[in-house]
Amino acid sequence: MLAEGGMNMLSQRSEKPKVNVAIRRRQQVHYLRNSCLALLLTTQR
Repeated sequence: MLAEGGMNMLSQRSEKPKVNVAIRRRQQVHYLRNSCLALLLTTQR
């Protein structure tokens, strides 16, 4: 019963946050990729 209620709450609220999470994840990926490239460049010198 509680799990079903929680799922309903999540499904109702997760319309907009999903987009925000996707954008945040994309930003994190870009940031991680840039930092990794910077580390590789600095270590190769």
